[in-house]
Amino acid sequence: MRKTTFDSQLFETSRVLIVDDDITARLLAHKALSSEGFLVVEAEDGVHALEVFQQTLPDIVLMDVEMPRMNGFDACHQLRSLPCGKLVPILMVTGQDDYDSVERAYEVGATDFVTKPMNWRILGQRLRYMLRACAVRSELQQIQKSEARLDNAQRLAGLGGWEWNLMTNDTYWSDQLYRILDLKRGDCSPTLDTFLECVPLEEHLQIRRWIVRSIEAGNSGKSASLNHRIVQPNGKVLSVQHQIEVCFDSSGRSCLIFGTVLDVTQLKEAEAKILAMMDALAESDKLIRASNAELARALAEKRQLLHRIIKTQEYERSYLAQELHDDLGQLLTAVQAEAAVLDAQVGDRESLSASIGAIRSCTAAMYDTVYSRICSLKPLELSNLGLLAALPEMPIIKSLRSLGVKVELNLVDALPIDDDELETSLYRVAQEALSNVTKHAGAKNVRVDLYVLKGTLHMHMYDDGVGYNCQEETEDSADSGMGHPKNSGYGILGMQERVESLGGNFHIGPKINADSTSCAGCQIDIQIPLLQS
Repeated sequence: MRKTTFDSQLFETSRVLIVDDDITARLLAHKALSSEGFLVVEAEDGVHALEVFQQTLPDIVLMDVEMPRMNGFDACHQLRSLPCGKLVPILMVTGQDDYDSVERAYEVGATDFVTKPMNWRILGQRLRYMLRACAVRSELQQIQKSEARLDNAQRLAGLGGWEWNLMTNDTYWSDQLYRILDLKRGDCSPTLDTFLECVPLEEHLQIRRWIVRSIEAGNSGKSASLNHRIVQPNGKVLSVQHQIEVCFDSSGRSCLIFGTVLDVTQLKEAEAKILAMMDALAESDKLIRASNAELARALAEKRQLLHRIIKTQEYERSYLAQELHDDLGQLLTAVQAEAAVLDAQVGDRESLSASIGAIRSCTAAMYDTVYSRICSLKPLELSNLGLLAALPEMPIIKSLRSLGVKVELNLVDALPIDDDELETSLYRVAQEALSNVTKHAGAKNVRVDLYVLKGTLHMHMYDDGVGYNCQEETEDSADSGMGHPKNSGYGILGMQERVESLGGNFHIGPKINADSTSCAGCQIDIQIPLLQS
């Protein structure tokens, strides 16, 4: 059915289907309705009516009851079963005015009925009335469906609405607003005073001023928002977001206010929980920062203490080496000199000469041993010539080479600064790492690189031994490679502390082969910034 309106000119163009087996009756009806402006189509019986109806889709049907092949009752029932015929007005024409015929007409879906003989003059007006009533009913049904959808949407969204006509003082509340306030429609008047009864007393003045300011602002089409609380009759407190929009007439007077009330209680509760969690996280973060600061302070104190211990140890080593050199070394030299004098005096006395020779051999061995201990305590090359000359002469390197290990040294030509502490620390780290290679790595190749790049001294040491396991730093298992916390002097910790006491970085791990992603051996990387005067 085409859409109809209340405009009479549009009704005059409506299409009507006349169904009657009496050709005279069809002609009379056709003439009367055509003169009223209707577009007329005809059918001679019920079967024909079904065909014409689906072809032309009329706006209204005028159907006789008594017809051959299919009577009007059956035809009406068939029309109502069609998707396009459910809402079309059908006026039944019958010569039977008994109650049973009327009841049957309504049962099969007739909109109304009229008895013969018909008043042709008022037939057009009656059809227009039926069309108008059908249009109104259809629009009411659409409005009811829209209101039902709106109510469901408001209920799901927790959004209530209200209207206030300032000219007539009429008010309206939506069903969802009643639900939010926990009130029943009909038990109270939907007024501002009723609404304020559901608001805490201390917020009444704020809401009234908010509404007055919105009216006085004179901004039609612009909304204003306010957050406040609602107290339901059972004492439950809700948080709501209230919005209003004031409409003004052509003269600038406020005439209508629209409002919405959104229940944001769950949102507020979630926000409160989030804020509480953030406060707890902030407190935890504060405690963690305090713990980290304390840990950093303790670590700094430990490093400072270890640095002092290392310096004290180096001082004691130097002192002991000097004492051995000055005292014991001189005594051994004196013994050797006296033995030489005796050897010259005894001449050819073979027995005395042999004894003196034995004394000289023992004294020489004692001297070599003392000299070796002096070098281990304080390498003379390091003291006299510096790090670059002392590294190649390290006894541990000679020991590795005697075992068939290839040792490659790539050293910088000269260091840009003169720092005894720096040179001693690097010497001890290299000594410790290479000693561990001798004891545990089983390596065939060892490489040491020492160079300066952009004000930073770099030392890299590699071996191709059995490899390095990071877990071994914290376990009591046997060590392998250059880093061995259990079986080597200072181990990893000692080497790391020496480097970090100079403000440097220390890293140890497995050596990654350049031609693959496999790991073999051990690699130590050291970077120390050089402070130049």
